[in-house]
Amino acid sequence: MNTSSKIRASIIKKALVKTYGRKNVSVIKGRGTASSWVEARVKVSNPLCGCNENVIGRCETCKNVFIEHRHEIEKIANEALRANGAEHSTFYADDGYNTEMNEFLAEVKIN
Repeated sequence: MNTSSKIRASIIKKALVKTYGRKNVSVIKGRGTASSWVEARVKVSNPLCGCNENVIGRCETCKNVFIEHRHEIEKIANEALRANGAEHSTFYADDGYNTEMNEFLAEVKIN
């Protein structure tokens, strides 16, 4: 089903708020040439590793937390869309293989 990015963003936000809380979730739709994209930004707790870094790759623990949450965000978004009869818009990467990819970006901010 071809669903607008505004509707998809709303569906994804409702699902992510249930897991991460309203203050920790921001979901926006793209503008201009990226108007079909949806971007989800989620704040998560620091894993108490002591590194005090917000940059991925600085600490193995923070990197693993980042990857786990990004996968969880993508899973929640996909399940929410599927439950509402919608799906992500897609594009084909210019990688020589025409790889189909979702127009969805999940960003994790470790507090």
